[in-house]
Amino acid sequence: MVLSRIFRQVNPRKFDYQPRYFDKEKAEIEERFKMVHTRSQDTTPMTKERLAKLSKEFEAIRQESYIYRRKQASQSRFRFVIILFLLAYLCYWILTRF
Repeated sequence: MVLSRIFRQVNPRKFDYQPRYFDKEKAEIEERFKMVHTRSQDTTPMTKERLAKLSKEFEAIRQESYIYRRKQASQSRFRFVIILFLLAYLCYWILTRF
C-alpha cells in the first residue's frame, strides 16, 4: 500500500472558475468609436468644408515635415562624412608619427 502511494503521480486539481475580465482601454475605444461614428453621420456641408480645410492644412504640415526630415538627413550624412575623414586623417597621422 505504501509503495503504491510513492509511485503514484499526482494529478492537478481542476476548477470550474471562469474569470471575468474588464478591459478598460477597450471599453474607452469602443465608446470613442461610437461617438465618432455618430458625428460622422451628422456631416453637414459646413463640416465637410471644415474637413476639407483641415485636410489641406494637414497636407501642408506633412509636406513641411517631409522637407525638414530630408534636410536633417542630409545634414546628418554630411556630419558623418566629415567625422569619418577626420578620424581617417587622425589614424594616418598617428601611424606616420609612430
